[in-house]
Amino acid sequence: HTTATMKPLSPLVIAALLLALVPEGALAIFEDQVGEIDWYRTNVGPIKFADFHTSSGRKQVFVSTESAIIAALDAQTGAPVWRQVLPEWETVVAQALSPAQGSLAVASVTGDGALMVRLWLLSGELVWDNTIRPHAAAAGSLGAQPVVDFKGGDSRDVLVLWGPSVVRMHGRSGDVSWAWTHSDPAHVSWRAIIPAAAADSAVIVGVSTAGRGGVARAELNLATGSGAESSTAAGGTALSLESVQVVTEEPRVAVTLSADGKSLVIATGVAEGVPSTTLVPVASLGTHPGGGPARLSNAVLPGAVVVELAPTHHAVVDVAGGAARVLWEAQAQAP
Repeated sequence: HTTATMKPLSPLVIAALLLALVPEGALAIFEDQVGEIDWYRTNVGPIKFADFHTSSGRKQVFVSTESAIIAALDAQTGAPVWRQVLPEWETVVAQALSPAQGSLAVASVTGDGALMVRLWLLSGELVWDNTIRPHAAAAGSLGAQPVVDFKGGDSRDVLVLWGPSVVRMHGRSGDVSWAWTHSDPAHVSWRAIIPAAAADSAVIVGVSTAGRGGVARAELNLATGSGAESSTAAGGTALSLESVQVVTEEPRVAVTLSADGKSLVIATGVAEGVPSTTLVPVASLGTHPGGGPARLSNAVLPGAVVVELAPTHHAVVDVAGGAARVLWEAQAQAP
């Protein structure tokens, strides 16, 4: 049995993250910025995705916004280092940053329902763009937003999860190297990527709405796109298609919500291929106000997830051990 350990999180770091999640709260990015005014609104608009990066002592935040702007901002002043405006008919739905490759991948849904994927250098130059079409039988599983990530290692290749499909795009050209789709495309939506034990493989985790519903899993060969599928039931509870977070502790844990937003679903053993699930009532998490459903934030913390209990009420929940423990709560006045 492996015991999950979690590095202590600074209260200021947690507070900064929670302030950034609360509507109209200050975008406090680093510990020394807690309490600063939300400068980002005048520069790029409300932020949807943010990745932080420090190079040669310079702190920057790479953002995608509700106004379809991609930008690098100086983390101390908020001044744009560079910014690019996407066509007005596109909506940004995913972002990933690779410091090792000096690259930023951004995905946006176009007006005709396609997915446009772009790769930028961190210096602001566009490397390539390419369009992906949804799987013909995937209409029922596209309720979740796509996910983009990097293959890792010495590769700049981009992996795209959209509904039941996984697509590998070549890092230099953007061409599709391969595409793989679950055998039940109408009921599976992939939500997260876990590095596998083998360097040329990856474990894909998602949600299945077939039958009783459950956590779907596939292990893919990254060179060929071939894979094996499995899934596990989640106690007869339908799962949310909105978000699945993978906690980057050992053993790795996948977390999502029930479809009604009233239970936190924690799945362990997903990387090993023998997943089991635990349901935790949201009402037991901190001082939950009750009534409305919870949401899972796309913020990633070591061994923890951020749960939106209400629009102005968030909790950081430790799930690294397969159970749920509230580490921190933040509540702001409604706007």
